[in-house]
Amino acid sequence: MSEHVEVWRQPAGSWRWRYVGAEDGGGTVELPSHSSEATCEAAVDAARTAYPGLTVVVDRSSADDAAADGAAWRARWLGAALVVFLVAVRRHGVRTAAVVVVAALAVTARDRRGARTGGSAA
Repeated sequence: MSEHVEVWRQPAGSWRWRYVGAEDGGGTVELPSHSSEATCEAAVDAARTAYPGLTVVVDRSSADDAAADGAAWRARWLGAALVVFLVAVRRHGVRTAAVVVVAALAVTARDRRGARTGGSAA
């Protein structure tokens, strides 16, 4: 393949890109991005900004892993939220259970926002 830009997901969940081209002597030149991005789309946008006109190739196995991780996280969270809700209803009534669910949603949203940006959400 001629010169292009590759985008892939790192094990920690952030996305990186790199320029890949050919050297005059027949070798390959790889120039990685300086920083990572929170999403695949952000990494693709950054790569297109840095190298306009070049083909951007996304590692689909990385993208599929990211989607699977998100689905697994949602399933775990839903199961945990259901247990907390049922325990709260049983012990304290519906009103208290609703407050517990809203608080759990707020904490979870804050934690997920921090994970996506790679820093603290506080």
